[in-house]
Amino acid sequence: MHIAVVGAGPAGVVAAYRLQQAGHRVELLEALPKIGGRTHAEHLGVGHHCDTGAGWLASFYSRTLALFGELGYHDLLIRPRHVRGAADLLANGQRYAADASGERAAYQLFTPQERAAFDAYIERVRAEQPADLQVDLAYDGHSAAEEVAPLGRNVVDNLVRPWFEGPFFTPLEQMSAAMLRAWIKAYQGVTFYQVAGGMDAPWLRLAEQLD
Repeated sequence: MHIAVVGAGPAGVVAAYRLQQAGHRVELLEALPKIGGRTHAEHLGVGHHCDTGAGWLASFYSRTLALFGELGYHDLLIRPRHVRGAADLLANGQRYAADASGERAAYQLFTPQERAAFDAYIERVRAEQPADLQVDLAYDGHSAAEEVAPLGRNVVDNLVRPWFEGPFFTPLEQMSAAMLRAWIKAYQGVTFYQVAGGMDAPWLRLAEQLD
């Protein structure tokens, strides 16, 4: 069977590869002159690149890491080095250092009551929320901003917004509470990786195996 796969992002490239494995003749279609979709990287010369889309992989992407194991791509995974001061917080003209144990620098801005409320909320979400980035649609009817508003503006502005708005480029007001809760659960014990050669390297390598 001759099958067209539309889109050369990670899902499209993997779909084309699986269909080819199953004996089909596959044509991979992409409107842009690049492979990788939102994992695109600008390649600036030999050994130099800049990730312009997604910037990391994490251990909660279990199916992606399983695929890397199947394909022998684990050599592409790099554990980022710890850089002292990278997690420090500058607020109101003062620097708040994150200690070696990983305590959030923002904690130093909170009252004991605010810390206790935040810790209790995180513990409750992690106990209630299903794993593997499953979305609990019972929380999809209100925004992430509404979800965390009871924690108080100080906690929301100095911890929750930087934690989620930066990586997802989305204000809490436009983010589903269900998504926020799924990520809070997923971040527990997570390991983050960068990808050698750029975030598009696995998909460029896999695309080379397509006929």
